[in-house]
Amino acid sequence: MLVATVGVLSWQGRRQRRKQRETADELSRAEADITRAEQNTDAVIARSRQVRAVLGDLHTETDAQLPLLKALVESNDDYATYSPPQRAQVATVVGLVTTTLSIMSTPLTDEDGSVTDLSGQVVDDARQRLQDLTGDDPVPAGGTPAGGPTS
Repeated sequence: MLVATVGVLSWQGRRQRRKQRETADELSRAEADITRAEQNTDAVIARSRQVRAVLGDLHTETDAQLPLLKALVESNDDYATYSPPQRAQVATVVGLVTTTLSIMSTPLTDEDGSVTDLSGQVVDDARQRLQDLTGDDPVPAGGTPAGGPTS
């Protein structure tokens, strides 16, 4: 009787240990999933801030350029008669708007919720395009001009 009881207890103990290991494995996988989700969330937030910053810069520059374009078009709406500086002015506004549309149409994440490399490239390209159009110093991904104040 004692041997049978020890055998049953031993068997139940092994079964419980197996269940505990399975539970521990499930918890480890869940922890890894949560860690990945936190990392993805942090990356999405960072990319979102980059996009928001460059869109803000584009908005500011577009707002500055639109009154000049409006005045140009109101004085002469025939593009064929524009001088090279006037055509450059139109090209600047068109460039600002197309760059804005490019950023807004690029998804930040893929189907899995991971930040896409494409969204980073679009942000970098937009910053370069903004610099080319305005002649301003480039603004790094953090949103503060090089050598400028940080807040």
